[in-house]
Amino acid sequence: MLLSALMTSRHDPHAAVRAYLDEVQRNLKSGLAKELTHRRALQNLLEALDSTVTVIHEGQHIIDVGAPDFILRRRDSNVGFPDEVSL
Repeated sequence: MLLSALMTSRHDPHAAVRAYLDEVQRNLKSGLAKELTHRRALQNLLEALDSTVTVIHEGQHIIDVGAPDFILRRRDSNVGFPDEVSL
């Protein structure tokens, strides 16, 4: 079901957000989730929202930025550094 939701979400930002929230909710209901548990869901969301961006999880340390959870790249440029926080 998640794969189907993600495929649909590539063309529909609302579906992408719904798929993200559904996955986070499933993780939280398990009672075992930690911050790292939700990173896959966030990476899937970021990739679904903008197919022109490459999402790199746990990339290299970046001067003036630190060590973000994700690095977003478009072509050869860094365009964002999202960091996930505990829910």
